[in-house]
Amino acid sequence: MTLPRARWSGDPRWNSQPALYAALRLSREPYLHAQLAVTSAELTAAHIRGGRQAWVLRGLLDAVIAAPQINFPEALLALAKTLAGQA
Repeated sequence: MTLPRARWSGDPRWNSQPALYAALRLSREPYLHAQLAVTSAELTAAHIRGGRQAWVLRGLLDAVIAAPQINFPEALLALAKTLAGQA
């Protein structure tokens, strides 16, 4: 089996840790905003915009990294509203 190379990530910070990058990619655990079950458009529709949206997205990613099982739209939108102070 061929492992993905760190240079494919587009992030040079992974170049010194190719084994860690490969293990992370193969685990299929979310580690990027693009892997969240909600999008910025969905947050905008929920009236979470601008700088607050960026802060909420970071909080959502932190939560999903800690507990990947919550990475589904309903849970993340509820958490986003709580983080944004809208709950």
